[in-house]
Amino acid sequence: MTEIRDLQTTAAELYNSVENKKWIFTHTRNETEYYAIRNALKVLSNWQPVEWQGEPGERVPVEV
Repeated sequence: MTEIRDLQTTAAELYNSVENKKWIFTHTRNETEYYAIRNALKVLSNWQPVEWQGEPGERVPVEV
């Protein structure tokens, strides 16, 4: 579990870095690609793992 936390921390740092925003912008082909990469970093940094409990069809998510 610590690996995903480290990855999330790195993604958050990259997402919030002004220098990284500029680097991504200069190394992508268009705005769509730029926003896709930025969105991936945002989603990864905010992702929360869950565990599913219950019978199939009636499962509920439980935070880990």
